Amino acid sequence: MKERIIKVGKMHVICCMILSVLINMAVEALSRKSVIKLFEYIFESPYVFFYNCIIILLTLLPVLFFRRRMFFYTCISFIWIGFGITNSILLIFRTTPFTAVDFLLIKSAIRVLNNYFSVVGIVFLVLLIFAAILLCAFLFKKAPKFTERIPRVRYLGIFLGTILIFVLATNFGIYTNRIAVNFGNIGEAFMKYGFPYCFSNSIFNTGIDRPDEYSDEMVVEILYNINENNQGAVVQKKDTPNIIFLQLESFFDTKYVKDITVSKNPIPNFQSLKSEFSSGFVRVPSVGAGTANTEFEMITGMNLDFFGPGEYPYKTILQDTTCESYPFVLKTLGYSTHAIHNNEGTFYERNEVFSNLGFDTFTSIEYMYIDERTSGGWAKDYYLTGHIMDCLKSTDTPDYVYTISVQGHGKYPEEINPDEYDILAYNTDEEINPEFTYFVQQTYEMDAFIGELLNTLKNFNEKTVVVMYGDHLPSLEITNDRLINGDIYQTEYIIWSNFDINNVNKNLEAYQLGAHVMDMLDIDTGIISLYHRFFMGEDDYLDNLQVLQYDMLYGDNEVYDGTTPYLPTKLQMGIWPITIKSVEFSEEEELLYIKGDNFTKYSVVMLDGKDADTQYVDAQNLICKCTKLNFDTVCIAQIGEDKAILSLSEEYNYVEEE
Repeated sequence: MKERIIKVGKMHVICCMILSVLINMAVEALSRKSVIKLFEYIFESPYVFFYNCIIILLTLLPVLFFRRRMFFYTCISFIWIGFGITNSILLIFRTTPFTAVDFLLIKSAIRVLNNYFSVVGIVFLVLLIFAAILLCAFLFKKAPKFTERIPRVRYLGIFLGTILIFVLATNFGIYTNRIAVNFGNIGEAFMKYGFPYCFSNSIFNTGIDRPDEYSDEMVVEILYNINENNQGAVVQKKDTPNIIFLQLESFFDTKYVKDITVSKNPIPNFQSLKSEFSSGFVRVPSVGAGTANTEFEMITGMNLDFFGPGEYPYKTILQDTTCESYPFVLKTLGYSTHAIHNNEGTFYERNEVFSNLGFDTFTSIEYMYIDERTSGGWAKDYYLTGHIMDCLKSTDTPDYVYTISVQGHGKYPEEINPDEYDILAYNTDEEINPEFTYFVQQTYEMDAFIGELLNTLKNFNEKTVVVMYGDHLPSLEITNDRLINGDIYQTEYIIWSNFDINNVNKNLEAYQLGAHVMDMLDIDTGIISLYHRFFMGEDDYLDNLQVLQYDMLYGDNEVYDGTTPYLPTKLQMGIWPITIKSVEFSEEEELLYIKGDNFTKYSVVMLDGKDADTQYVDAQNLICKCTKLNFDTVCIAQIGEDKAILSLSEEYNYVEEE
């Protein structure tokens, strides 16, 4: 009997081993979208492949302690294969693989699902998930149970032994550079080190690791060196200009793509500006997606490489921690700070995060009058001109305006009607490329918006600087070897002004661009900004930058004498207040007529705090259904597509006329 138990036990352990290999093969084939590339990976990196098999094995071995083994084997296999399928799908639309942080983005992803999948595709995905759940439920009830005595001590020894092998293999892999803890390029890392390891790494490796050299003394020394270099700084001028950052969604000059030609220049304004004003390449942290991470580097001057793989600080540390940023440091010089985005305010939870980044106002699409969208459902960018000007005109102080556009967003259609486009894009065989055609049409219109905005600012009576750049390359399967410049992480920037400043052309990282602008404008403030200006290019530049970032976000705040000076702002949604001037009730029509200012299609009438069925008429008029006067107060809520309330107007006390 004892021999039979040992024999059966060995058989199940071997089954776990075989299953781990098969799962790993399936996951890696999905990642590479090729069986041939799978076997190339196995033969070129056998150590890494079997190391990833051990990771999967560790998730399978606990099944041996249960009797419903078929059920648990199936569930765990479905989870791994599901992760592999998810990763494969995501890599179609972006170059960033599937990481643990993506679970924090599920809410945002669901809201834009229809922009990427057809109704049939969404239904198929739902049915596939439902079928997997049904199969697991069926196996839970019907699958045979293991009836032999479970040798738990033996299995525990095997499990602990596997953990020991995993630890030793990890240390050996790191020591011999077969695997890495931190990834410079997350897309390449997943291909090189395998999906199971990289995904697992993203679960446990978040935030900024404490640098080995971190200490209070080290921080004080860095700060001392910054202050020493800044001693000759001039007294800040009173006529500091408005500073506008214009982050253009997926904006990119297709002339850099070797195998694509276009019928005419899609971005004449941008190309003309490059020869007149400061410009260069800027290296951003993502490709195809990840707008929020480009924002993070631009707004804070912090290097995202020090965070966990695939991490979005908007979804982690910035949820409850303030961070030194250009809005915060410019506020010390009297600036008003604004953010604008012609998309939903709750996307990436910007309506909460922007308070921790020092913004005074945030104008999202819920506060705009948008009537024209792309065929993909994204708002056109030309509406942004008016909102940028509203920010500048709303204060008598200089303004910092961070504007995030959305028009160039994918998905890019695979079928088009060429007659509907001003510009056509062609493959090398002179066949129309529908996806690139749609994309260059959007950049053509975005370029026209740039021209319109700058023409408006030329005649504006305040000094203004505009920093414009693409947030990342589009998700159009662009690779390094297809590009003349050979780097999918490079986009271009231009620094325009309506007054004379010296042109300085240089290639930069996204986290360096803000400091470069401050340097050009002789604005000498902000620890991170000054550090970039004085120590960029030094041997210990990145090491000390990591020390500063760690101290500010996770350490002792020694750089601020122990306490951060930056408190969350009281973020105002929209520039102009939404107000109610009058409320009239029509008993015959059973309607309530509300007059006021700055209503939009996202305005909803609230009666005693409860939302009413609201009809938008125009910016001054709303109508809502009301059968009887059983309320005392009326206010207006701005409610997004996700039903989140972004703001409430002041209450209007309704008194029925006698």
